[in-house]
Amino acid sequence: NSIQNSHSGSGTAKDIEPVEREGSLHVKFTVLDGK
Repeated sequence: NSIQNSHSGSGTAKDIEPVEREGSLHVKFTVLDGK
């Protein structure tokens, strides 16, 4: 979460909250951020 938070700031944090509930989407999001 800290990686995404520092990448786009609190603006993306709100989008990540619902994504975490999905689980699978959260993993895809992390992979995209890693690349």
